[in-house]
Amino acid sequence: MKQKMKQWLGTLLSIALILGLMPGMSLTAYAAGAYNDYLVTTDANKNKSGEDLTALQVKFNEKPWYIIADNSTAVNAGTVTLLAADTSFGKSAFDSTDPYSRDYSESTVKSKLDALTAEGDSFAGVKDVIVDPDLTDVSVTVAKLYLLNITEARKVPENVRKFSDNWWLRSPGYNLNDAASVDGGYGYVRDFGSSVNQEFVVRPALKLNLASVIFESGTNTFEPVVDQKDNTPKAEVEGLDEDLATNVMNDDEKNKVKIDASTGFYSDLKISQKNGKIKVSWDKGEDASKYAVYAAYCGKEFASKPVKTTKSTSATFKKINGKKIDFSKNLKIYVTAYDASGKKIGNTVSAHFAGKNNKKYKNPKAVKLTTTALTIEVGKSAKVKASVKMESGKKIALDDAHCAKLRYKTTNEKIATVDKNGNVTGVAAGTCEVYVYSKNGLAKKCTVTVK
Repeated sequence: MKQKMKQWLGTLLSIALILGLMPGMSLTAYAAGAYNDYLVTTDANKNKSGEDLTALQVKFNEKPWYIIADNSTAVNAGTVTLLAADTSFGKSAFDSTDPYSRDYSESTVKSKLDALTAEGDSFAGVKDVIVDPDLTDVSVTVAKLYLLNITEARKVPENVRKFSDNWWLRSPGYNLNDAASVDGGYGYVRDFGSSVNQEFVVRPALKLNLASVIFESGTNTFEPVVDQKDNTPKAEVEGLDEDLATNVMNDDEKNKVKIDASTGFYSDLKISQKNGKIKVSWDKGEDASKYAVYAAYCGKEFASKPVKTTKSTSATFKKINGKKIDFSKNLKIYVTAYDASGKKIGNTVSAHFAGKNNKKYKNPKAVKLTTTALTIEVGKSAKVKASVKMESGKKIALDDAHCAKLRYKTTNEKIATVDKNGNVTGVAAGTCEVYVYSKNGLAKKCTVTVK
């Protein structure tokens, strides 16, 4: 009897595996994109309603949206598809011209959406960050804002489909004068259609190029990254990818510190650990108005997605890679600064520090300078004398495999350079500053005058 039961269970398992491998029979699986937390179609989010659903909304061009598709490979790579979350686009007939037509390519509602990106209209300034896909099902090319079709609408959770009124889809209905729509009250897709001369809500979708926007996690807002030279959105967000431009800053080749080669952001980092959270603060920085904070465990690569974005000069977080922080480990943090247009100013140094529950290591408490000002001649050198005061106790400092005990950075290499030992050499007449950083990002500066 036991043997027959085993054979029967084995047969059922084999059938289940075969069905699971058959095309069209597999279980739904969602890839964890960079914006998966906001994606309304995930198992965690698809049944949300009320305030929980509203909390998933993001903002773009001062309007609320739902993320209905996340095709990102990093926070600044790939695309996300947004669906309007309010009625701010108004109402329209699908086609208001007699003889009426269900053809989306010649419809009134398409003309209304196309006009939004025309010069002087509400989406003209952001049109370059919007991908323009071809809508092959309705023979439309280069569509910036567009209506969903029946298939796309059915992939949207019912609670997102529910709306204050009925809303149009781009698919044709069953009859020549009918277009598909969604019943706002019940959230079901009416593929049979509604008369095209009725006025329903216009609820467009659009696809954002993530390389051309920066996401402010504090306000859940996508903002275009603008090139200051021509005031148009850039094709690439600088400073948000994993592989930062490297610059040897007072470390040997083995202990190279990754910073931006043209950084103009020299602030120190002040880090505190309390109540399961890490708080990091920094100086505002000239022209800086937005910041992205990155964190990782030492020995691991920084993720491409920041743990926090903010317009403040501090940030608090309690998770790294979606998990609670392990304070028994060593960690590292850096901050990227952007100006008001979204142009990158630079990165801070990477601050390496021991978690508060680490049993072996302790952190620097302060940087001390014996030399706070230097005056040198062009071609001559002098040394910035500095030391580190450590926390009390028997624990030891992090070793130099993390980064050098002291790191030095000049604010203007055309005035003066500085090597890994703090030796400053005059290059041209003028004044600049040399910053001295501890392992955990604390800093003091020395004013350098070259004659």
